[in-house]
Amino acid sequence: MRSLAPLADRIALRTGCVLWLFLTLLACGAYAGPAHAQAQPQNPLAGKNVLILHAHEASAPVFIGTDKGLLTALESGGIPRLNQVFKSLDLRQNPSPEYRRIQVDDLRLRYDRRKLDMIITMYPEALEFVLEDCRELFPDVPILALYLPEGFELPKTSRRIIGHSAKTDIRGSFEIALKLLPGAKRVYVVSGVHDVDRMIEDRARHELNKWEAQLEFHYLSRMSFDDMLATISTAPPDSIILALVFSRDVEGTNFTSVEVAQRLGWLSKAPIFGFLDAALGYGVVGGSLINFERIGTRAGELTLDILRGSKTPESIPGFLDVPPVPMFDGRQLRRWNLKESALPKGSIVVNRELTFWDLKYYIIGVLTFVIGQSFLIAGLLIQKRRTRSAEQLLWQKTEELDRFFSVTLDLLCIANTDGYFLRLNPTWERILGYSSKELMARRFFDFIHPDDLEKTQKIVSTLASQGKVYSFENRYRCKDGTYRWLDWTAVPAGKLIYAAARDITERLEADAEARKRREELAHMTRIAMMGELTTSLAHEINQ
Repeated sequence: MRSLAPLADRIALRTGCVLWLFLTLLACGAYAGPAHAQAQPQNPLAGKNVLILHAHEASAPVFIGTDKGLLTALESGGIPRLNQVFKSLDLRQNPSPEYRRIQVDDLRLRYDRRKLDMIITMYPEALEFVLEDCRELFPDVPILALYLPEGFELPKTSRRIIGHSAKTDIRGSFEIALKLLPGAKRVYVVSGVHDVDRMIEDRARHELNKWEAQLEFHYLSRMSFDDMLATISTAPPDSIILALVFSRDVEGTNFTSVEVAQRLGWLSKAPIFGFLDAALGYGVVGGSLINFERIGTRAGELTLDILRGSKTPESIPGFLDVPPVPMFDGRQLRRWNLKESALPKGSIVVNRELTFWDLKYYIIGVLTFVIGQSFLIAGLLIQKRRTRSAEQLLWQKTEELDRFFSVTLDLLCIANTDGYFLRLNPTWERILGYSSKELMARRFFDFIHPDDLEKTQKIVSTLASQGKVYSFENRYRCKDGTYRWLDWTAVPAGKLIYAAARDITERLEADAEARKRREELAHMTRIAMMGELTTSLAHEINQ
């Protein structure tokens, strides 16, 4: 574990640095944000108000998808969410004049003192409500009228009204169905009796007329929805189920596209093709579909252009055109064994069930990662084993060094050029009387005799310059205040000094004593010789 500690320390240090940098940038962003916001020009659309009116209940898929696209586009263009008002008129469930007057009064209370800049209606009933019931309340506000029947004539008025029809690509969806099911023999057309439903069915009869000679067509709009389900449940597998727009059946029951698709999907033994993207995921294979969210996005972008005033009135279209999109449910394609390669170019496939082949790049990436991690782990294990072997060898060498330090009579040490001992053998304590802790707590210059300090500092400078020292003598103070003479040999290794010293105090004292005795003997010899010489001279004089 000791060998991994430096790596962990480095990882922790890097993590800490990254975290510190992130917090610093976050703090800078927090302070810079207001200043940046103040420097931005004021949003010209921040005070604009847009009213979105649904003719029917707000839970209908057409309104949910369109509202999502509108909300995103308007908000991204600078119109705050609080300035976007979505209101459901629910006129299909409440067609009475009294109810309509209540809705007008509610709008008057809300917006009599609040300027509206744009009204977006969905379905012709909502447009009619604004033009007739709210004629005095909103006389001049521009209108973007979504989801009008094809061929609907806009009223002639001085106010700006931009129309839109969700074009059902009946021919396109049917041709896709025939391409995917070339062996089909009959077609069941599911549709309702609402005005919009009847209009789209009439179009379907006209556009599909060319195939009536080769296919058997069954139009089911005169049935109740339950009877339609019973008929579809007995349709042979070589059939095509074509679900048109369905709002209301002959019994007056209202339906949503999701509900119709879901209940058909439960019972049908043949693939179902439709025209609304909201039905994807509920049993419909797909087709050339009306994309509600895309329509909402385009309507929001057109609204922004009008409110900005960036375009001239002539450059703004009088009709919003959003073509259908080829979209399909991957699970239904697989369920009916339909080839995805036969789909039109640029088709969008949702709910795709991934196969092994689809995941090949992810699998290769995961395998590469696993193999790489395996090699990394193996390398770490090998490195750990080598490190452990090196540590064991170092530990053995350390034990040998400790034994060597302990048995020698010389003073051994490892010091640095800053003047501190790093390691000492026990001989130091025996000769000087200090403990190793006491000697290493202070600079070794503090223990040197004052007369030897200058020359010792010069020797350390020589070692710092990577020069070697042989037979250098100086005196170290013992704990009892006396001094011991040490004879040094030292070699450098960077900033470290490896040195060995021998206590020569007794030898020097013995040499000094011997020298003293020799001097005394020479003195006595000289005195004796002088006495003999004096005696000899006296004798010669007496003769």
